[in-house]
Amino acid sequence: MRKQIERVRDFLRKTPVADIRSIFMLARNRGYAWVLMNYLVRRGEVRRIMRGYYTIHEDPSLLVYCLQPAYLGLQDAMSFHNLWEQETVPVVLTCRRVRTGVRRVMGSNTVVRRISRRYLFGYPLGSLQLSPPRPPTPPAPSPAGPGPAR
Repeated sequence: MRKQIERVRDFLRKTPVADIRSIFMLARNRGYAWVLMNYLVRRGEVRRIMRGYYTIHEDPSLLVYCLQPAYLGLQDAMSFHNLWEQETVPVVLTCRRVRTGVRRVMGSNTVVRRISRRYLFGYPLGSLQLSPPRPPTPPAPSPAGPGPAR
């Protein structure tokens, strides 16, 4: 038993979100996997994102991993890439048939919106490499030359 708990803890440290099927494979017993995850949630070692999905992190935006194919809304994506300083309510856009609206995820609100599959496009998770910002360009000189001296 203790060996299985340690395997699950190691797995949770290595992945942002773990689903219960992965825990089934590690625990080798479907019933024990549910009991084990409930035990870890009660102890405060693991947080439940939604039914069957668990994490050790405290980020409600991890809900996007549970609703794949999905992506984060604009402001939360900018916060994720450190381009936006202000905290916002995470917005998750998905084409799956899920309950939409505001959800409580790890004690904070998260908005789930459903969109048509034809509007779901973008980059796979982790494939986008951000380049450093370019320095601002100096203003172009006036065509009339410098203004009158004062």
